[in-house]
Amino acid sequence: MTDMKEVNMIAGMRKTIFLIILCFINTVSTWGADKISFTFLKGEQAVSYIVDWTNLKIAGFSPKNWLEIRQTEQPEYNAQYEYENQLMPRINDFISNANDQLEKVGLFLSSEKGRKYTVYLRPQNIERKGNNSIECSFVETATGKVLAEFVVNGKGGTFGSMSNLWGDGMKSAGKKFGKTVCKGLGYDPTVRDRIDDVFSKAGIN
Repeated sequence: MTDMKEVNMIAGMRKTIFLIILCFINTVSTWGADKISFTFLKGEQAVSYIVDWTNLKIAGFSPKNWLEIRQTEQPEYNAQYEYENQLMPRINDFISNANDQLEKVGLFLSSEKGRKYTVYLRPQNIERKGNNSIECSFVETATGKVLAEFVVNGKGGTFGSMSNLWGDGMKSAGKKFGKTVCKGLGYDPTVRDRIDDVFSKAGIN
């Protein structure tokens, strides 16, 4: 007689597979829906980027208040150093993962100023584990005219230092940013892209 634990486990696996299939079907049918148009980027090879930390909140606190809290929690460490040298630089993980995706459409984000278009990346709240919300605005560099705006939400990590957790969250957000732009430029996703999107929707990065 089959053990009830084994029966429940098999039933759970079947349910999970079924949900993934449903999610996959839904993704295939809605991949091209609700896209933001980035037609203005066609023909461009690079976009300048500027990171604006003005509205940053860390776990709901202003950076100043966060530093006080963090230093109290870990008096043996230098909270200011951690913030400036281990946490803030993690935005580079966002840029790297965004460019990995943008490569598919022959585009990349450049720290060089003066490109025809500039994207402003404005990190909002970042949780301890790296979950984040980043506002993204594409503007015409010469006029400042806003051409496209959207928000990406990155999923942080589970284990490791806070710096590593932030890195996981920035990688997640950067990947979503790149995918959003690729979709808006009419990129035809591969099967692997579609499956990857299913896992992303399920919170698996």
